Parts: sequence; structure tokens; C-alpha cells
Amino acid sequence: MLALALAFVLTGCGKKDETKGPGLLQTAKTVQDMQKVGQDYDKAQKSGNPEDMAKALQNYGDVVANLEIDNFEKTAAVAAPSGFPSDLIYSSGKIVGAEDSSDENYVDQNIELKTKDSAEAVKEFYTKALAANSWKISSQKSESNNTYFTAKNLAGLTTEVDISFDLSYSKLVNVKVYYRGDK
Repeated sequence: MLALALAFVLTGCGKKDETKGPGLLQTAKTVQDMQKVGQDYDKAQKSGNPEDMAKALQNYGDVVANLEIDNFEKTAAVAAPSGFPSDLIYSSGKIVGAEDSSDENYVDQNIELKTKDSAEAVKEFYTKALAANSWKISSQKSESNNTYFTAKNLAGLTTEVDISFDLSYSKLVNVKVYYRGDK
């Protein structure tokens, strides 16, 4: 029942009436995959074998990650706010969220994008793009699942780039880019 509810929510909550075709087949496959993961998890718990438990959890992570990729590929990209610097947009990513809270005196924009590229490729892009486009990196911090840049351009505007990922349950890299400052 949990697998059916999860599949219903993650595949679009019945937004589209699909009585035939790939959408219905994907939902059925997701339900089957989740049922198998649940069965494997139950068996692993009963066996008490840590290797079986680890494998069951890895299988769960794979199902969730594949479902996330499928939903990502079906999601339409959104536009960046008007005036958002194009050099701050990762070219191989898809913008999935954007916000503009600017007023006549202050720029306050941000985008969120996702990509199937590696976190290392995204980090390299921003390192090169910021340096090549008159941004001066003032701080950079990297942790196991996160890289963070702060930079300023010649006009005194600031950007913050937050690259994060969790390969345990995701195959996507998340990037949040903030663009702020006095006009």
C-alpha cells in the first residue's frame, strides 16, 4: 500500500488521464520496484544480515534516484528572472525554480537548477565562469556533499553559488545561485 501511495504521489498524482501508454506502464513498474524493495527489506530485517540490509537500502536508493531522474526529465524548465546574468546559469542544467524580489534600488534574484552532470563538472564550470566574466571569488568552501562560492563583480553585485548533492538517494546535482546588491 505504501508503494502504491508513493508511486501515485511521485508520478504526478493522476494529473493526466493515462489509461494507456508509457505513463501507466511507468507507474506500474514503479509500484513493482517499490514492492520488491519492501520485500527485500523485510527479508533483510528477518535475516539480521548487515550485508542483506545494506543491499536492500541500496536498492531502495536506486529506485528513488531513478524515479527522481524520470520526474526531472519530464519537468519543464522555467525562465531565469529578467536581467539575471547568463554567465551564472550552468549551461547543462535545467532551471527548476526562479525568484525575483528586486525593487528599484536593490537586485535580489535567485535560480535553482538541477543537472545530471557530476558535482565536479559543475564546480569546474563555476570556477572558470566566474573568473572569465569579471567576478572575483571572495570565498570558496567545499564539504563532502557541498561546494559554496561567493563572488563580487565590478559593479559591486554579489553572487553566491551553492552546489549540493547526495549520491545515496539521488543522481542529480542541485545548484542554487543568488544574485544580489545595490543597483
